[in-house]
Amino acid sequence: MFLRKSPALPLIAAIAGTSALPAFSQVTFDLSTDKAFRQYEVGADFRGGQLSATLLDGNFIYIGGCARPAYWPPNIPLDPCPGGSTAFLTFGDAGDANNANPYFWVTDIQPAIVIEPRLPQLCSLIAAPASELRRPLGGFRDRSVGLYFNLHTTQVQEYLISRYNYTRNYTDNQEGRFFKEIVPGVYHYEFPRLDNPVLRARISPVVYPLPNGPAKINNKKTGVRFDDKGRWGGKRGYSGRWNKKGYFELSYIYPNTIKWEGFTPSEVYPAIDDLYFSIRFLSQPGDPTSDITYTSPTGDAPASLFPEY
Repeated sequence: MFLRKSPALPLIAAIAGTSALPAFSQVTFDLSTDKAFRQYEVGADFRGGQLSATLLDGNFIYIGGCARPAYWPPNIPLDPCPGGSTAFLTFGDAGDANNANPYFWVTDIQPAIVIEPRLPQLCSLIAAPASELRRPLGGFRDRSVGLYFNLHTTQVQEYLISRYNYTRNYTDNQEGRFFKEIVPGVYHYEFPRLDNPVLRARISPVVYPLPNGPAKINNKKTGVRFDDKGRWGGKRGYSGRWNKKGYFELSYIYPNTIKWEGFTPSEVYPAIDDLYFSIRFLSQPGDPTSDITYTSPTGDAPASLFPEY
């Protein structure tokens, strides 16, 4: 099972009092915490976790497959990219546009309005709830983009799109470290202000509690657990059971009813959380403890047994 909390928050409200901002623009910050568990007939193990943060200020829309090494005009007969090259990439990675093919077809663009691009050293977590997570914490990666637009007109100007992301991974043998460092509460981040990076734009998202894998604490079951009673439920279908080889068996004759328990109101929030269910392939079908894979082993079947995508 894979558990994630990912609230995406707009920054506009925090800085609207000091800036005149276009109504169509938006700055977003996404802070997410992930952790994965593998349930067995008895107990479960921790399969890793992650803390990730992404900030986006500005955006653009481009047509894929139309990046080229040189400028080309619009409306060339039989050209699959009739819009021509409206933009030139000056830095960054813009989809299929890169240093080798810097000219591409952009249809709309919104520049950064709050955050200065290309200064990852000034991006950091400055405060958080009491834990063993080091503060201040930098390590953001710059994904900013610069481009000239619109090349078909005489009003060409440079647009800057600010993008930063951060990822902190935890391996399957770092469960203790994950729980000591990633705790619920408010996390305060700072980013350089546009045109005056000495000043900082601050955002303070919340990390919410995450459900855990199944466990038994003080003789009481806790965490999220899939039902393994292995019984036929009439019209409700068949619920699976564990076999001696360690696989969870489902019926290929009767409808299967998948049940689980452990999502409590203190850990699950209707306005934030979504529940997704799928049956995936194992990376090593002969080993029930192997990791799942998101690609079909044969290449002929979908990446997921259920649903088919």
